[in-house]
Amino acid sequence: MVQLFDLQAIANMGILRWASRLVFAERVIYWIAGFQVFLQYPIFGVGLGNSGYFIPQAIGSFGYLLTEILRVFVSNTGLPNPK
Repeated sequence: MVQLFDLQAIANMGILRWASRLVFAERVIYWIAGFQVFLQYPIFGVGLGNSGYFIPQAIGSFGYLLTEILRVFVSNTGLPNPK
C-alpha cells in the first residue's frame, strides 16, 4: 500500500513504469489504446469488437515491452480487446 500512494515515485518513474511495478501496466496500456482508438474512430472504432483491428497501432512502444501484451498478440487467435 505504501508504493501505491507514493506520489514521489509516480513523479520520478512516470505512470506507466509505476503501474508496471505494481503489475497492472498491461491494463493501463489497454485502456489508453482503447481510448486512442475511440478518439480516431468514435462511431465504429470500438463498437462490436472492431477496436481489435486498430489496437496494435495504438499500443505504443512501452506496451510491446510487457509480456502479457506480447502473449496476446503472439498466441491469441482472436482480436485483442481493451476490456
